[in-house]
Amino acid sequence: MLRERYHIYLLACLVIACSFTIAGRANPGFLNKDNPGYNHHLINNYADTIRGVVKNELGKAIAGATVRNKNSGLTVLTGDDGDFAIAGNAGDNIEITAENYFIYQAAIFNNTTAAFNIVLTPKLIVDKEEIAMPVGAINRNRITGSYDIIYNNELVKSPVVDITNALSGRLAGLYTLQIGSVPGADKATMYSRGIAGPLVVIDGVPRDYTVINPNEIESVTLLKDALAANTYGMRSSNGVLLITTKKGVPGQRTISASAQYGIQKPTELPKFLDAFNYATLFNEALQNDGLAPLYTADDLQKYKTGSSPFTHPNVDWINTVLNNSSRFTRYNVDVSGGNKTTRYYLGLDNVNQSGIFTRDKNLSYNTTNDYKQFSVRSNVEMNLSESFRAYLNVFALVRDGLEPGVTASSLFSMITNAPNNTYPIKNPNGSYASVEKYGDNIMAATVGSGYRKIYNRNLYADVGLVKQLNKLLDGLYVSANASLNTDLTETINRSKTYATYQMLVSPANDTTYRQFGNNGVQSNSGAVPYQSRIAYWEVAAGYAKLLNKIHRVQAKLSVNNHAYSIDELLPLRYINYSLTANYTYNNKYTVEASATASTVNRFPTSKRTGLFPAIGLGWNISNESWFPQLSFLDQLRIKSSFGQTGLNTAGYFVYDQFYGSATGYGFGTSYTAAGGVTQLALANPNITWEKASKFNIGIESALFGNKMNLSVEYFNDTYFDILQTRGISIGLIGNTYPLENIGKNRYQGIDLGLQYQNKIGKLSYYAGIKMGTRDSKVLEMDEVNRKYAWMERTGLPVGQRFGYKALGLMTAKDIADNVATVEGYIAREGDIKYQDMNGDGIINRFDEVAIGTQKPLIYGGLQAGIEWKGIAFSFLLQGAQNRDVLITGNDGWEFIELSTEGAYSQAQQMHLDRWTPQTAATASYPRLSVGPNINNKISNSSYWLRSGNYLRLKNIELAYSLPNTLIRKIGLSSATFFVNGYNLVTFTKLKNLDPENPYISSYPNMKVTNFGLRIKL
Repeated sequence: MLRERYHIYLLACLVIACSFTIAGRANPGFLNKDNPGYNHHLINNYADTIRGVVKNELGKAIAGATVRNKNSGLTVLTGDDGDFAIAGNAGDNIEITAENYFIYQAAIFNNTTAAFNIVLTPKLIVDKEEIAMPVGAINRNRITGSYDIIYNNELVKSPVVDITNALSGRLAGLYTLQIGSVPGADKATMYSRGIAGPLVVIDGVPRDYTVINPNEIESVTLLKDALAANTYGMRSSNGVLLITTKKGVPGQRTISASAQYGIQKPTELPKFLDAFNYATLFNEALQNDGLAPLYTADDLQKYKTGSSPFTHPNVDWINTVLNNSSRFTRYNVDVSGGNKTTRYYLGLDNVNQSGIFTRDKNLSYNTTNDYKQFSVRSNVEMNLSESFRAYLNVFALVRDGLEPGVTASSLFSMITNAPNNTYPIKNPNGSYASVEKYGDNIMAATVGSGYRKIYNRNLYADVGLVKQLNKLLDGLYVSANASLNTDLTETINRSKTYATYQMLVSPANDTTYRQFGNNGVQSNSGAVPYQSRIAYWEVAAGYAKLLNKIHRVQAKLSVNNHAYSIDELLPLRYINYSLTANYTYNNKYTVEASATASTVNRFPTSKRTGLFPAIGLGWNISNESWFPQLSFLDQLRIKSSFGQTGLNTAGYFVYDQFYGSATGYGFGTSYTAAGGVTQLALANPNITWEKASKFNIGIESALFGNKMNLSVEYFNDTYFDILQTRGISIGLIGNTYPLENIGKNRYQGIDLGLQYQNKIGKLSYYAGIKMGTRDSKVLEMDEVNRKYAWMERTGLPVGQRFGYKALGLMTAKDIADNVATVEGYIAREGDIKYQDMNGDGIINRFDEVAIGTQKPLIYGGLQAGIEWKGIAFSFLLQGAQNRDVLITGNDGWEFIELSTEGAYSQAQQMHLDRWTPQTAATASYPRLSVGPNINNKISNSSYWLRSGNYLRLKNIELAYSLPNTLIRKIGLSSATFFVNGYNLVTFTKLKNLDPENPYISSYPNMKVTNFGLRIKL
């Protein structure tokens, strides 16, 4: 019933979007001035009026281009046909700029009165002049806050479902990690300035999903400092990610479509030992532990030769239950256009991903982890009058997921746990094989456990009104908008039990089978594990005006209310009162200020509102009259900001004391169980929001005829009132201590953006780098009294690991010298040797020191591209430096005890390089042991830290656009064939592990080779 209701909503959205039949001639409004690169020319024109026509390389008129007489300062815009007329005389210099084109500069030198034609050269990197910020659309040269932005043409190069994966390495100050590529659930973890995930705002409304078709996105902007982000009140400390979807523009209706087909493969899969090597190493580990070997020489020979596959199996479970590749397809259609009255954009998108698990095609149902999604987006804007505008944005998303009945995560755990010699796939009689101590069969679990379906429906509608009040005050406007969002997840459980059998062979060679489990019927149950509702409204008044040609003022006063409800919980409500103002004098000096009063209902009634102010200053030095006119320097600007932000991490009304059901107690002279009530975690009536004081300073410059753009920023942010549990605490109170606002951390670093683009003849090219650094320090924490200074956390990087410092592997001399060992452990050759910090001859908690790197994290991306006669090639290298990964447990250790019945986990190829008396000088792994080992198999050891540094070919694309002479014959505006790749090559010191996802028991990251076609009518 729920699914049917959402399908009706989708159909209604599609009907509404398609019902707009808009026709009309283009009437573009003011286009933003651009300032990228100069092309110098001489124009044969001398008269009181200079006339011309501006077109692009395809001969299409460019309307709204800015034509400026640099001598007189006069400025005009080109008309609908690209024509212009401007006063001028011999010797004058004319400059023509248009958004996303290189600057054209011409000198007038004779007295010809004929009009001239000007052809502007397009840029490969989109670089718009106006940026959508909380104060409104604003010229980038007037922004004093910290931000970075990318546009649609970069996003569409990545074949991804979740847009977060298209942002890696493309925004200065955004660090991402992708841990698993589960179809439909592959969202990357984002860190703004390497600290924490930013608030996601889509078309002005905070929303918690990022499954968006890249083709529907106009731009993505990262707001990083206090001034740029603090209008979001108690959700602003970690930055804000603004996603702006496409809107219609006046002009002829445009229809575009694309089709993509991709092949997905895991970036890395674990390399487990075959049966012979597993058994050999297991025997060795037993002998190291002073125990008798388990496998005889005959066993080893049969494993090696495969002569007895049922009694001595050798099953490569990775290749048995996982496909070599899976499929990715995407189809989308976009329609946009409009006229003076109405503008519209309609986007339809369909994605299909096949899972990596194998399936039994004889079954009438699918058991692999496939994923499908369909979405509709309709953005419509209408002028109700010359001064009154309304808009309606509707988006609907349907997502259908599938997985085996035992679940995908359980299957990967089973693969990690079951050695290749555990049992065959099937017994001689065709039944699924098993053994008592493992009690399962991975193939049976994959194809015989039924299936589970996950349905997700997301629907939102935004409606807004904007009224210009120029008659009251020129430049004044008021606006109001509201948004309703629903998100529902429904699960269908059609899993089933299955029987497995252990083959038993008697001394008389009689074969019998022992059964485990039963072949049950499929379940048929449903649940709604998650549903959320968002109600958002905002009213605002704004003012934007240029006064006396030198005073530019822009301000916005707004009030918004955001209520977020999950399941049956009481709503989480944010109310923000915000004032933002920007003043620029003569395009030289800018002062910007913002203040937000933010209220959250999760704090005590008298302590729910906080004030978050910020101020910024900007100075366009190159516009000063005294600034030298350097041929290589086109613009130089300094900006800085300081302010405070907030963050709500308090939880669910933790200032109130809650009580819950107890386990019961004895009552009476004879024990009689009785239920009871117990006090839950202690309340904190003084809890408040976390805060951050942020300082930012940066330099922006344009060089070499605006072909090169450079941005360098330094930030220093102090986070305080961080919620932490007291370190100085005792257990005598019999309860859990509450979170308190007692922590203080500092983060600092540098964001860098550098790009260069140019054109030589018919060859256009560009290169750029986006990177960031992040250093951190714990300034205050309620740290327990440490016996030694090396144990102290305060003053070290945030999240610093602590443990024993490994000094290599023990030698015979170390044993003879009686070096320090873990308390209670008898060391042997090949064990890990640790540094005895206090010299007491025992390795214990007093010897724990900071382990791993303490260097600043460095992350970012390098991209470059060329275009020549319709052929385009581009690539993006993305990576990170100075990061560690801890490889322990199933991810790194051998023969982990799974049960008391003698079941032990897999072993990997890395374990072949273990210590033995023969390999003592070269071994990279300690001596083997079975089960736990309190010296070697401990997580707080630097021995298991590995370098997580990597450089990855994140994206690469080769495209060919058919010539205009050809596509016009078939009625198209453009047609482009392309092939692109994602995560294709990774350079890292980690062996057989993905540096972003080095966890072998989780779903692997994927690399994609994708083929496609884009057409435009």
